[in-house]
Amino acid sequence: MKRRLYLSRAGLIYGPYAISSVHRFVEDGDCDPTDVAWIAGMEKWGTVEEVFRQLENQSEVGGLPSEQAEKIWKLVEQDQLNLAIDLHLALDDPAVTEAILERVGLSKEVHLVSNVDVPHEVDFEHGIFLFLSCLSKLVEVNRIPERFLRMKEFRLGHYFPLSSLEPLKSLPCLESLTLGFSEAGEIEDLCFFEEFLNLRELKISDFDGEDFGFLGKLPHLTSLSLENCESLLRVPTIACKKILRSASFSNCANLGSIDGLTEATSLEKLNLFGCEALTDLSPLENCLELSSVDLRCCSSLREEGPLADMEMEDLLLGGCPLLFTYMGRKLRSSSLSSLSMVWDGSGDDGWYEGTAYDREGREVVGEEASELLAMVEDFVCMKLPGGAGNDTGSYGVMEVDVPKGQATWRFHWRDGLQTFRERMEKWTDFDRLKLEFGFVVRIWEDQTSNANYWSDVGTEWGWCFDEYDGGLSMSLKEASACRNGNWEKVPVEDLSGVEDLLEKWKSDSYYGEVFDMLKRLYNGCKGDLPDYLLERDLVVEFGLKGNEVEFSHDCNSVKIDLELEQEREIFPLGQVPAEE
Repeated sequence: MKRRLYLSRAGLIYGPYAISSVHRFVEDGDCDPTDVAWIAGMEKWGTVEEVFRQLENQSEVGGLPSEQAEKIWKLVEQDQLNLAIDLHLALDDPAVTEAILERVGLSKEVHLVSNVDVPHEVDFEHGIFLFLSCLSKLVEVNRIPERFLRMKEFRLGHYFPLSSLEPLKSLPCLESLTLGFSEAGEIEDLCFFEEFLNLRELKISDFDGEDFGFLGKLPHLTSLSLENCESLLRVPTIACKKILRSASFSNCANLGSIDGLTEATSLEKLNLFGCEALTDLSPLENCLELSSVDLRCCSSLREEGPLADMEMEDLLLGGCPLLFTYMGRKLRSSSLSSLSMVWDGSGDDGWYEGTAYDREGREVVGEEASELLAMVEDFVCMKLPGGAGNDTGSYGVMEVDVPKGQATWRFHWRDGLQTFRERMEKWTDFDRLKLEFGFVVRIWEDQTSNANYWSDVGTEWGWCFDEYDGGLSMSLKEASACRNGNWEKVPVEDLSGVEDLLEKWKSDSYYGEVFDMLKRLYNGCKGDLPDYLLERDLVVEFGLKGNEVEFSHDCNSVKIDLELEQEREIFPLGQVPAEE
């Protein structure tokens, strides 16, 4: 159906006219471009010129709003987001905006990324940007679709500029907001959040900013979560402290004060996992409703404070020194004299072995011993730098001595560097030892004879010195030693088998150390080792007096300290029975 245009002069309405007829009126001077006009789809009367501009924009993408919306989504599908948004804004037609949003849905299911569903054929982030742009446009004309007006929760697992979230403040039913900032390119100002007055739940993760003052303007929060926010130094003043029931500040490693929770009298659940700088729990004195507290990996926390007098349904203390204070209470009434828990990371996943002993030194088994050993194992697991599944090559022992009232934790890496230490003992008459290796491709029997390049072998970085899976081998080309500042050549045959030195180091060490060292040494290499290494050398220089080894390749070098890294901590058990 052809669209018709109406004109208005001196309060009288004329028409409808065909659009071509109005164009002719203007050309003949019978109608001025500033004359008042209207066409179906306009909310109010405008000028002839404005009508022609709207019709021109609409003609670029089709006629009806649904057709225009389809073309805009097509642009988004083709990764032309900016063009799609510019065209949408140029149309300036609420009907088109509503047609675009007809393809956006709301999901009641739990999604990690978002509860807003965009067409599956478009990039999610692009679809969300278009959604927010459309929502902003409909906010201006007060025509937000009813289903969005009823939205109670908004989740977004990607970083988006805060300015794009502004239209959300116009959703009267919005009570829950979850935002992740893991890909934020710059620090943003969260003062904008003061306008979300109806929020009941707020979760922010990976935010680098320091100003959380907006929490003093949100009076209705019952659940607050600020996670992985390294710049968070203290819990700020919050307006909702009297009604706040759940709070989480997990992995805020620099959080040193929770003073903002001083008057959180309704708080029931608190998560402080990984708050390594926290030392004081006294602000929880008035939080008498607390039933669940997670203090795992709060490595600086050694005083119970008010928790000593609280009955907890769920208290998690793995990796927190307070674990031994609670254990001391259990040991007072037990028959145990000592506990031992060994972590051995010699295998792919490592293993634990725990033993409990009575006062006569006899091994004790049973439910009581198992419960206490499980607590120690939980602590050791949390203390391992990479977690129990990743610390291959590490070794740790936790010994709990009841009569002495203390637990001692000793830990070190099985770093594989003992191989170097043993070799160095044979050269202690010298100050330094320098070995120059060349790379050679090891040709296997099942390889073609023309496999002359590293790319033909296809072995990856992590296995470059592995005699079984790797195709790249080491060949000692030259050796020299330094004594009293003078270097002298060493016969290569005197160092027979030294090529195995690096392969043994790799097989005996924590895999991450070798991998990281190679990445730093061969800066810029990714994936397979490049074949150009066949034309270059690797220099390994031992500091026989300084107990170090240096790897050099071209202009890059990496030094490794051969001293065995060890960790030792002592934790008090609190009051324990005196030894009889």
